Amino acid sequence: MILHEKHKKFRQKVKDFADNEVAPRAKELDIKHEFPWDLVKRMAELELLALYVPKEYGGAGFDVLSYAIAVEEIGRVCGSTGIFLAAHSSLGVYPIFVAGTEEQKQKYLIPLARGEKIGSFGLTEPNAGSDAAGTQTTAKLVGDEYVVNGTKRFITSGSVADIIIFTATITPVDAQTREISSIAIANETKSKPEPPYSSGTTTPKRPNSAIFFMLFQGKSPDLSISGATGANSASTNFLTWSCNIF
Repeated sequence: MILHEKHKKFRQKVKDFADNEVAPRAKELDIKHEFPWDLVKRMAELELLALYVPKEYGGAGFDVLSYAIAVEEIGRVCGSTGIFLAAHSSLGVYPIFVAGTEEQKQKYLIPLARGEKIGSFGLTEPNAGSDAAGTQTTAKLVGDEYVVNGTKRFITSGSVADIIIFTATITPVDAQTREISSIAIANETKSKPEPPYSSGTTTPKRPNSAIFFMLFQGKSPDLSISGATGANSASTNFLTWSCNIF
């Protein structure tokens, strides 16, 4: 690909950061199973966490190509740090950017874009992965609250994220036509010690802090769902509830 001069300059900027700051930490992070908080702070300072988001929402005001360049350069020297950047930017930020209300963008998108909060996305379940239509997690409106039940796993950055967006069906599981929406929760377990590894619970702490299993079960105040619903929906419904790792 032939890059414009602005993208060449941007690539060099990210390459310098990757070579001089990320690469020297990569081996240590893998050995110690540490999350790179210091590198996340630097990426926020360099405005790398939401490159395609306009400046008025805390982003860099660049484009998707710049985002791809950043992930490529950082992933070149440290795969897990590159995965964090990709997950935060595309899975944690994007649904809110494209489908959130203005109030939700002000409250959630801006701190995510600035790196003040970390985002992640929960799609995969024990019986559903890339097949989003197979989602079994449910969100049922009862009175003025949503009752949420389900299990998610392999949630990149899940144990450190402030906001986790996850898919849930808002119609009965056995319905012929199912509507699936994206729902966000405040992750209230991220500061708690992670349990030791055992088969079927969680993975050991990795640089991208992926959660193996996550259980959602509880109630949340009824908040309107933004945008259309359906299996391919990018709509986002924000609710505040705690997630439990077990």
